[in-house]
Amino acid sequence: MSLAAQEVVLLWRQDDGMWRWSWSQRDEDGNETTSLISNEAFESRSEALSSAREAYPGVEVLEVDGDAPPPPVKPRRVTTIGLLAAVAGFVVLRRRRRTA
Repeated sequence: MSLAAQEVVLLWRQDDGMWRWSWSQRDEDGNETTSLISNEAFESRSEALSSAREAYPGVEVLEVDGDAPPPPVKPRRVTTIGLLAAVAGFVVLRRRRRTA
C-alpha cells in the first residue's frame, strides 16, 4: 500500500544562529521529488516560521535539530545534442589555432 504524495516544510537553526526553512514534496513511495530552500535566512525562529507559512499555507512545518543540509541537486544529463555541440566547438577552436 503506497502513501499519498505529501509536502512538508522543514525549519531549522543554522550553526551561525540564523533560521532557515525548506519545502519538499515526496511521491507516493516516500521519495523526495522536489526540494526548495528559502532564499533568505532569518534572525528569529518566528520570522522564519512566518515566512514559511506565508509561502506554503496549510503545509505541515517540522522543526529539525541542527544545520539541515541544502536540498539535493539533481545532476544534469548530457544530451547528444549538447555533446555534439561541445565537440564541434572544440574542433572549430582547434582549427583556428592551427591556421593562426
